Amino acid sequence: ERGIRSDICVPLDKPTGYGLDHSLANRYVDETIENTQQTIDIIGDPDNPGGAIWVGPVQGAEHLDLVKKSADLLDKMHFQMFALRSPVQLMQSYEFAILADIIATLKRTIPFKPIHLFGAGHPLTIPLAVALGCDTFDSASYILYARDNRYMHQNGTSRLEDLSYFSCQCPVCISHTPTELLEIPWDKRVDELAKHNLYVLRAEVLAVKQAIRDGRLWEYVTQKA
Repeated sequence: ERGIRSDICVPLDKPTGYGLDHSLANRYVDETIENTQQTIDIIGDPDNPGGAIWVGPVQGAEHLDLVKKSADLLDKMHFQMFALRSPVQLMQSYEFAILADIIATLKRTIPFKPIHLFGAGHPLTIPLAVALGCDTFDSASYILYARDNRYMHQNGTSRLEDLSYFSCQCPVCISHTPTELLEIPWDKRVDELAKHNLYVLRAEVLAVKQAIRDGRLWEYVTQKA
């Protein structure tokens, strides 16, 4: 991380994923904490990292006691930012209630420090994540969806071959019809579709920011729900 001058760094962790039994998930949490301590032995106090932001990786998934254990231990290591790991399977399974419980547990344990949510990259999940208390998030969804001909829109995702029209007004959509986009070479189509997906995600982030400014974030989340 230091060698490539990362701005935001995460110690090597062991993702608990979703669906592991408690004992195995607990072992993964312990391994992550051990790796994190080894990292601190190298970098020193993460509260004074010399320019980079070091993020404490919280594991435990649906085992809320392990989420609390992980967060407590990382907080004692003086991390100033935390990341909730392994939520992708939950979001892919539409287990948003479980995800909400995990985020709430983390926020109750560490209420006053910023939280990053890994893998949140869809217009339906971003408002919920922000409303629950996540400050930042990231995802490779824009390109992964594009490779599978999946076209993001404000309220969901469509297969490119199922579309007759583009209602979006981004540069990609006003320059192509769905049929035209399907007819161009795969690598070029992936690039164009990925750009469109990024435009949609950017629009969603800005819409969430405006909803916060207007004091109607939960109303916006309800519309999405």
